Amino acid sequence: MEFEEETSYATDQYLVPFFLHSVNVICSATNSGKTTLLINILKHKEFCFVKPIKKAIIVLCNPQVSGEPYLELADDSLDIEVIYLEEFSPKDHLSSNVALIFEDVPSLTKDILDCINVFAHHLNLASLFIVCQSIFAEEEFKLLLSLAHRIFIYFSGTGGTKLAQHIRQFFFVNAELKEYFKTIISYAERNKNIVLFE
Repeated sequence: MEFEEETSYATDQYLVPFFLHSVNVICSATNSGKTTLLINILKHKEFCFVKPIKKAIIVLCNPQVSGEPYLELADDSLDIEVIYLEEFSPKDHLSSNVALIFEDVPSLTKDILDCINVFAHHLNLASLFIVCQSIFAEEEFKLLLSLAHRIFIYFSGTGGTKLAQHIRQFFFVNAELKEYFKTIISYAERNKNIVLFE
């Protein structure tokens, strides 16, 4: 049975990882696979986004980082634009149904916060990703825990456990949920998993 491209995308937001306007934080140490995860999400975009996306904008927040791995994804079905944060202007670069990635974020600039708080919704972005090395690197990064819809936690090092414990302590009131969350953390630690918390 053949399906048209439009119908190959799931329409039930509960079956698709990234719903419209979603803000997603990917947090882990250097060389843990954050960029590889995002590249695989874009490669398999038809399974990851509610609507077909035709463009991804990658904003490099570290001048030492290259956008080359993302540029290799460009083809007839996906346009890739890579720019550095200093050149990025949300009103000039963003448009409806774009996947926006802030790669290697060292601090939360006004443009990044505007994209999270205003443009993700008002410009109808497909999804927004914030990639950073640690939520605890800067005090301001803890704000992401309140703004994000989803957080990827890598349990391959101690940083993931620390972040999960922080979320368990400060974001759950219900004792039963806290205990269930503790079980998830324990399993993920043992198996060095990546866990997506919504």
